[in-house]
Amino acid sequence: MQPPFCAAAVLLAALAVSNPAAQADVFDLGPNLTSLEFVTVDLPGNPEDPASASTQPGIGVVDASFRMGKFEVTNAQYAEFLNAKAADADPFGLYSTSMTSENSGGIVRSGSPGAFAYAAKPGRENSPVNFVSFFDAARFANWLQNGQGDGDTETGAYTFTGSNTIAAGRNADAQFFVPNENEWYKAAYYQPADQGGDADDYWLYPTQSNTIADNEALDGANYFDGNFAGTGTTQYPFTVDPFLPVGSYTQGASFFGTFDQGGNVAEWTETPFFPSGSVIRVVRGGAFDFPEGPLQSVGGASANGNFEILAIGFRIAAAVDQPCPGDTNADGLINADDLLAVLGDFGQAGADLAGDANADGAVNADDLLLVLGAFGEPCP
Repeated sequence: MQPPFCAAAVLLAALAVSNPAAQADVFDLGPNLTSLEFVTVDLPGNPEDPASASTQPGIGVVDASFRMGKFEVTNAQYAEFLNAKAADADPFGLYSTSMTSENSGGIVRSGSPGAFAYAAKPGRENSPVNFVSFFDAARFANWLQNGQGDGDTETGAYTFTGSNTIAAGRNADAQFFVPNENEWYKAAYYQPADQGGDADDYWLYPTQSNTIADNEALDGANYFDGNFAGTGTTQYPFTVDPFLPVGSYTQGASFFGTFDQGGNVAEWTETPFFPSGSVIRVVRGGAFDFPEGPLQSVGGASANGNFEILAIGFRIAAAVDQPCPGDTNADGLINADDLLAVLGDFGQAGADLAGDANADGAVNADDLLLVLGAFGEPCP
């Protein structure tokens, strides 16, 4: 007699052959933590912003659909990255001591070389990470592309040729990346007039508006409006978190559904400030201690890409979803979540079954073998 199918045995076997380090997943951090999410920025081939075209011809034009981080990368997400790639040593300086020593930092490091551990400061898990350089952000993108865990930081969206040097910009097969200025700008300010946008298709602020509410309004932003959002007064937030949890301004989303592209932290883009290429990168969005001007579409700035400073963080962008057989929940990884989906629906047939890994209308051994064969791997 054929032995009975044992879902638990299959799951345990899969976990036993997988890399334990690969189990940390910034796409699924668990209760009360903001996981990495994306929104689709479509309408490719959009026009430029006429208000800025005289000084920045082509600004905002993006010829292909892409996905944009719904929120800024958080302390909890970045701590997962550090635990995966900077526990034994930190040769690329992914961690800044200011994250711990400065009140405005949101991550603590404990332990000693060979056994470092990182965690978000209590209560700051969902605040945006800061004290990160552009090159830290680019390595985070590479790590995502290579499946998290012990995934490589030196290749992927960007090919590093030194600690802080990248060859030839973004690679053609990039799946996760730091947005360039046009991608960032479009996600923040673009909304076609015929879909409820401003007459010239672009808003002045990334909240679908040409005016900005104060920093206490749900359609506002975390910027200095005469008071600091962190204290509610003119007193600088020396002893409290100056940042707000990402997505706090629940009525302040852009047309595409991104939050906090104005205020909280300013954000790196991958665009060099000088056309000939430079370590200086364009920075967008303003920050908690900036007045409203830098939040505007006309308010771009720049900073040395090596800088790890208080007011700059980042968000991640991604290529549009590609078919990835075995990735039942479309999170870019094939792991225990996908295996559980197959096991939960095993033996069933019909449309829209979560465990139908090969999309043939039935959940059976073919789906199980597909997931097991790619278990622990990122989607291409």
